[in-house]
Amino acid sequence: MQFNSNKKLYLSFVLDQDAYFDKVKAYSSSGEEIGFNRSVGNDVFFYCHYSDKPLGDAVFEGIRSNGNVEKLN
Repeated sequence: MQFNSNKKLYLSFVLDQDAYFDKVKAYSSSGEEIGFNRSVGNDVFFYCHYSDKPLGDAVFEGIRSNGNVEKLN
């Protein structure tokens, strides 16, 4: 990834080695939903979010393919 700017770039990663989750989401302290991009490789799901602002006290959730939601922190 290349980022040409004098600003900071904040990265958040979630690794799912057991491939349990279909999606990963986070919610900011103000309730705003934060989406993650997913990549698959070597039997591991890798979720990534990047922003020019830190997430702060976010709540993370993993959503299984059957719709069940699990808190991650």
